[in-house]
Amino acid sequence: MKKSRFINKSEEQRYQKLQELKVYKQRSRKSRRFVQHNPLNDTFYFSYGRRFQSALTKLFFSKSFIDKQHVSKSILAPRNCTFQNNYDGTILFIKKVASSMAFTYRNITIDFSKCSTTNLAPMFFIQILVFENKEFMHMYNLGSYTQINRELNIIPSKSLKVNKILNALDLIKGMPNKNMSEEDLYLPLGIKVGAKARRLIYENKKGAVCSSITKFVNESLMGIRYSLNPTGRFKLDNIIAEILGNAEDHSQINRWYVNGVSFKTGEDQMVVVELNLCIINFGYSIYEGFEDNKDKNPVIYQKLNDAYEKYRENNNKMGFLEQPLPIEPMFTIFALQEGISRLKYQNQSRGNGTMNFLRAFFDLGSLGDEFPKYKPTISIFSGKTSLNCSNKYKPVNKDGLWVLALNTESNLIGHQDTECIKYSYEYIPGTILQVSVFLNEDFFRKLTGTNE
Repeated sequence: MKKSRFINKSEEQRYQKLQELKVYKQRSRKSRRFVQHNPLNDTFYFSYGRRFQSALTKLFFSKSFIDKQHVSKSILAPRNCTFQNNYDGTILFIKKVASSMAFTYRNITIDFSKCSTTNLAPMFFIQILVFENKEFMHMYNLGSYTQINRELNIIPSKSLKVNKILNALDLIKGMPNKNMSEEDLYLPLGIKVGAKARRLIYENKKGAVCSSITKFVNESLMGIRYSLNPTGRFKLDNIIAEILGNAEDHSQINRWYVNGVSFKTGEDQMVVVELNLCIINFGYSIYEGFEDNKDKNPVIYQKLNDAYEKYRENNNKMGFLEQPLPIEPMFTIFALQEGISRLKYQNQSRGNGTMNFLRAFFDLGSLGDEFPKYKPTISIFSGKTSLNCSNKYKPVNKDGLWVLALNTESNLIGHQDTECIKYSYEYIPGTILQVSVFLNEDFFRKLTGTNE
């Protein structure tokens, strides 16, 4: 047996530690030499920085949502920055912001000076990109000898309404050229990052987010001197929990995002609170979710496919001006109906959350039935589909099931109002749910039959 060169075991362990330290120092020197000979530039930033990219950025790459051709130092927001009326232009604007953050370490300017119309959903999308960018820079600077301190310069709009949204989401600080008045007051929910498996302290479990949203809605109602009773809070909590469950199920990354803001206004000699809520998950679109699970969920998929064939057959008879919609937007409408879920094979009770949510917020925003200016809107943006519901078409009960169709007959296989549902060229990798309702004290008195 060969004799050991060490006097005892501790001496051998000490030698091994010294050898490991030597290897570590050698690797460290190599890393320094590499960085010294490779100054920070876009190529190095992109290749080296990929290891620190978030799951969201990697998903955007896999879905071709970001591309080097969209990189720009100065990005001009479109005049109409809404998914409802400028789907392609608004998504292209967001692509430019996301691509610039992914491909260059340089400062970026986002210019809203010509933007005159926007709402919560696209601005919340931008806020998520800013949030993820801050986390990326922190991780990059911790793990790299090169440091990046990219600044995001946001030029405010000339429109007071646009700046109110930007200010409420902390994208700009303060209201430019205007002192805050009572009409500019807002109540923010604040960005909530939900996760199936919580890894970081700011990631909230679903129950905590539900409570935050219910509290936000209740505090918005307090702006018109009303509040939810315990039963109302419990019901709203359950409805929101189902919607957030859908967000978790459709997300291909560990995260989903929620934010909201309510504004107090005083138009038409009425005190009105405008409540906005937005829930975003990234991954599958609604249609992609059904396609991905059609082998596991054949009964529901076949039911929807048969309904689409009937719809297409009916609408083909109506002539050139009444051409049927493609399958994706129709599957998006079908997915809203009671009892329909892409995960029905996992749980037979699935499929009621979205319809319950729609009914609850249409009831909450029924001020719009009396005053059309304050009509509630519930919008879903998923894949290439933009679906916008107002009180023009509400859910109705047919044969014991709640149905929402975009026509006066509430007929899912009839012609759908193409002003409310559109199929576009650009694509959102996931689903965005946006709600906007208006609340008024006098109207709630009539609704509840109270004089208090």
